[in-house]
Amino acid sequence: MFYSGRIQMNLIGIKLKNFRGYKDIYIHLQENLQMIVGMNDIGKSTILEALDIFFNDKNATVKISKDDLNISMVDIDNVIEIACLFSIEEMDTIVIDSSYRVFPRDEYLLNAEGYFEIIKKWDTSLSALKATTYIKCAIPSCIDVNILTKKQNELKALLNTLWTIVKQMDTLL
Repeated sequence: MFYSGRIQMNLIGIKLKNFRGYKDIYIHLQENLQMIVGMNDIGKSTILEALDIFFNDKNATVKISKDDLNISMVDIDNVIEIACLFSIEEMDTIVIDSSYRVFPRDEYLLNAEGYFEIIKKWDTSLSALKATTYIKCAIPSCIDVNILTKKQNELKALLNTLWTIVKQMDTLL
């Protein structure tokens, strides 16, 4: 379990893409018992080192390098991806914009399965490896995705336009 202020986030899954011997794998974690069992040199330590890199970044025991790119992907896809999925209790809130508490589901911060998914990517084609971090979200199809790129004053103008339309529809009914 990981805690961020008052929120309790349970790690429920790990995704590795193009990382060492793993091309694309999802590892589901059980709630009460975790074991990684396998033959020698099968990739057990790789999973633990991926978690170390994900959570500890520059302070990780093992540093990510260009050599970590899956060898079969060298000329195809130069991006290493490590993702962690967390369950969040329905009533837990998170802080965005340094002080604004929100419910992750209300802000569409959860993926299609209802989990909080954080993805870190490293482009091995660049001279220096630097993680780019994303949150994978499921946005309902009824929401115009372009709304996410608008600035605050553009959103206010759009809201005023929509409010005018709603009032006009109200008078017609």
